[in-house]
Amino acid sequence: MADESSKLLKDSLKNLLTSGEYSDFTINCKDKTWRVHKAIVCPRSGYFARAVNFGREAKDRMIDLLEDETEIVGLMLEYLYIGDYTVPTTDKTDLVFPHTCNDSNLHAFVCSHHACATQLRVRDWSCGGRGCIPSPDIFPANLVHHARLYELADKYQVMGLKSLVREKFILACQSFWNTSKFPIAAEIVFATTPEEDKGLREVVVSTISDHMILLKQPEMESLMVTYNGLAYGLLKIMLEAGGWQ
Repeated sequence: MADESSKLLKDSLKNLLTSGEYSDFTINCKDKTWRVHKAIVCPRSGYFARAVNFGREAKDRMIDLLEDETEIVGLMLEYLYIGDYTVPTTDKTDLVFPHTCNDSNLHAFVCSHHACATQLRVRDWSCGGRGCIPSPDIFPANLVHHARLYELADKYQVMGLKSLVREKFILACQSFWNTSKFPIAAEIVFATTPEEDKGLREVVVSTISDHMILLKQPEMESLMVTYNGLAYGLLKIMLEAGGWQ
């Protein structure tokens, strides 16, 4: 009953964001406009809490976020309303992972979120052949979305969102560290966050230290040269672990 009530509440709040009913403030981002509610967005964002009370934004009851990506702003607003976000991506790049099981009767490839059927003694994974369609939360491209959303959460002082992004980024790195999206996300993290903000930086460094084979990639080598904090962080974590292994 509690789960059902929670779902109904989230659906109701999300509908307010979608419909704009009873709104008292407007957020514009390039070709997208959201009619939002100050009572919802301001308590979770220090930036919006100030914007609705001072300057042109307060007078016009409107703010323009012209430098930001529309999709990422939408994810931030979704969090402000329901305390969560889902990346609506359809990118299936790098979804296929080698399946090391020797059972010739099984498919040769299996996606990362399904276990080997012989280990489970039942054939309960649903992907077939060389592809599958998992839930939206586990696409490789979400590594990039999480990294960009973390940047936006910091910019607009949505501290709760930063914590949630970090949780999702950790899970995404565990599944998709060996995809083309990881170096892209890693660069975004180190290019857009200050050195003292260790939230996602530590996750990137830890992921690399767990999978040193990543350093053989030209993209990762370039990142190590460009961002001293990445190289130093990796050196530090390896030394604390007792040396290079």
